[in-house]
Amino acid sequence: MAMTPEEIKAKNRERAKAYYWAHREERRAYHAAYHASHTESQSARLKRYRADKREKLNADGLAYRAANPEKMKALYKSYRETHSAERKAAWQIWYAKHREEKIAKDAAYRAANPEATRARSKAYFVKNKTALAKKARDNPEIGAMRTAKRRAAELMATPKWANHAEIKSVYREAAKLTKLTGIRHDVDHVIPVRGRDVCGLHVGNNLQILTKEANQRKSNKHDRGH
Repeated sequence: MAMTPEEIKAKNRERAKAYYWAHREERRAYHAAYHASHTESQSARLKRYRADKREKLNADGLAYRAANPEKMKALYKSYRETHSAERKAAWQIWYAKHREEKIAKDAAYRAANPEATRARSKAYFVKNKTALAKKARDNPEIGAMRTAKRRAAELMATPKWANHAEIKSVYREAAKLTKLTGIRHDVDHVIPVRGRDVCGLHVGNNLQILTKEANQRKSNKHDRGH
């Protein structure tokens, strides 16, 4: 009985598969030997081809990424996860060589783009709020360092003529509001002692009481309405 075209194709596929597995190691050894003896010439040809076709290859790559955003996103994510150690090591080596250049470049960008910098910092905090809180709990030295830095800034911003009783009364009132309402209230500097554009003093008339949420929204910006 004659076989149908589909049966012939299936038989040919099985035969090719059987041949492949029967000669797999032999083919691997052949290809390894070939590549070992032609590595330099292949590398040179590939380098020349990429140089000659650079614009076309770049355009093709951009078009493919634009047409397959989800696939590329998954691919990049997979790469980052499987090569995290190598990427981290490479970054550390690069940063060690370009540390000063990187710091200067970042500082220049922040100075030229203050609003974008604040928006990015806020977005990062909102996105990673849980992870940052966990990091602070697991690393109490970070919180201690920030508290010490804040206290040092306040001490430097406290003039000799400051009314310390008035300052204490503001903090006492914030604690009372927290206890009465069950909502945390913080003491905030109207003009921040470490502001970006202007620095205020740690004195009574530069203090205000805000809820924790409102204080986080304000950050170290100067509320010009006051």
